[in-house]
Amino acid sequence: NMFSNCSTLTGQIPTDLFNYSPKLRSVASFFNGCSSLVGEIPDTIFNLTTGGTYDDLIYVENLFSNCSNLRGSEFPSYLFEFTPNILTVDYLFNGIPNLSAEIPNDFFQFTKRIQSAAYTFANTGAKGLFPTRLFRGLESLTNVAGIFANCSNITGTLPTCTSEDTKLFADNPLISIIDYMFSGCTALSGSIPENIFFGLEEDTSEIRF
Repeated sequence: NMFSNCSTLTGQIPTDLFNYSPKLRSVASFFNGCSSLVGEIPDTIFNLTTGGTYDDLIYVENLFSNCSNLRGSEFPSYLFEFTPNILTVDYLFNGIPNLSAEIPNDFFQFTKRIQSAAYTFANTGAKGLFPTRLFRGLESLTNVAGIFANCSNITGTLPTCTSEDTKLFADNPLISIIDYMFSGCTALSGSIPENIFFGLEEDTSEIRF
């Protein structure tokens, strides 16, 4: 929470912000509500000058949440290249409407231990086709509530299980919270496939659209 709600903090996020801090355990809510920060989110803030990885870093929720004047033409796919043990990314980009980009299917490629990704892309300018392979390999994932909430420019149809490319939850048997996952996704079209939740255990506790 170091700069949380510092709404008059100006300038851009330094590209080497955490590069000298190899023992970081949490950066949760670090910039939450810093609505006067500008520029793009650099994908080099977790690049150690000595090389190696941030093995102790597990919490990054709300890192950029409600930094409403940040912008970008792509989500920083390599932001977590050197952070293999992250567990929570809740609300990571929530409330950045000028982050206008397609959500890459490989966004979580370096963070296979993630347990919670609630509202990660919510209330952003996310656009383009629905990322059907976003959750691949995330076997510990339990919470994706509202992950796409109010992403009104994401297009296409809801994924089915007709091929390997469209089994949305095939690798996620532990998911139990998916409420409001597609809430406000007004550009998605078609019907709700009967097998959209293939891969989930029967005890899924929250299903609210």
